[in-house]
Amino acid sequence: AIQAVTPDQARSVVMVYRALGGPPERVIRPRGLRPGASYTVRYADAGRVEVRRAEEIQDHGLTVALAELSSEVIELSIPS
Repeated sequence: AIQAVTPDQARSVVMVYRALGGPPERVIRPRGLRPGASYTVRYADAGRVEVRRAEEIQDHGLTVALAELSSEVIELSIPS
């Protein structure tokens, strides 16, 4: 997985990939989130949206299930 975070910690994007033979499910723990903030989490490819607290995301992670040779883009943002 590859992650980028804005300097103010208000937005982040995580790109998750599954290669041949990789595990079908992964737990991703994004870093650099703003403590105490709630984030809208958008799974761009799956079309799923949820709201989670930064501590919950960092402690429990985001579970991503992927078919072989597929990917998911996860967008995290603090609602304005």
